[in-house]
Amino acid sequence: MTRSPLPPGRCTRAVMIPGSNDPRRRWEPEKFAQVAEILLKKNPEQKILFSGSPQEETLLDDVIKTLPEDLQKRVFKQPPASDKLGSIKQLFSDVKNAELVITNDTA
Repeated sequence: MTRSPLPPGRCTRAVMIPGSNDPRRRWEPEKFAQVAEILLKKNPEQKILFSGSPQEETLLDDVIKTLPEDLQKRVFKQPPASDKLGSIKQLFSDVKNAELVITNDTA
C-alpha cells in the first residue's frame, strides 16, 4: 500500500539536515533558515527538527539563530550522538518519521 503525497502546506513534521561531508556543497545557514521560515509561516502546525553530526552542531545552531525569535519556538535540534554509529541510527530514525526532508547531500 502506498501513501498518497500530502497536500501542500499540510506537512507537520519536517527534518532539515544542513550539513554535508564536503562543506563546499553546503547551503549557507541563512538559506536553510529562509526555507524553514516559509514552511513555518505557511503552516501554523509545522514543526521542524534540525539534525546533524556532532561536528555540525554549531551549524545547526547558526541556522536556528537566523530564524525570527517567534519561529525558533517551533524548531528543535536533535542532540547529535557522540559516536558515528549512534549518529547514523538517529538520522535514520529522524528521516523515517518525517513527512518532509530537506538536505544538501543525497548520500
